Amino acid sequence: RMRSVLRDDAGWAELVADPKGRNDAEQWLKTTSTSIDQQLAFRHDEAEVWSLRPEPENAARLADYHEWRKGALYMKSLCEQRIIALNRMRAADEESWKPLLLQGNARQVVTTIAPNAKARDFKFIVMGQD
Repeated sequence: RMRSVLRDDAGWAELVADPKGRNDAEQWLKTTSTSIDQQLAFRHDEAEVWSLRPEPENAARLADYHEWRKGALYMKSLCEQRIIALNRMRAADEESWKPLLLQGNARQVVTTIAPNAKARDFKFIVMGQD
């Protein structure tokens, strides 16, 4: 199921909606990313051997390797993007930022420190007093 929702934002949001789903997803992403790294290293070594031997079948093998490598790097980048997103979610869940009250057309420079080291971005939520 993880692989099928990796490219689907709505499916991914549903999968990681609860803490168990986030933990399962993070474990799968890290395992998959590590596995891709190992496969890339192994296949790279094979490709180097094929490139040193000018046999007709090796040219086809190299072409297949390069096509596979593009797909593997794409999958690894998707995993890394989702890991970053999970870290952002976790940072947002752990501690909130302090509210700041602004009056009318007032201008104010906002200086703050992230609530923890996992925070990578921020957002402003503007609410009227009703």
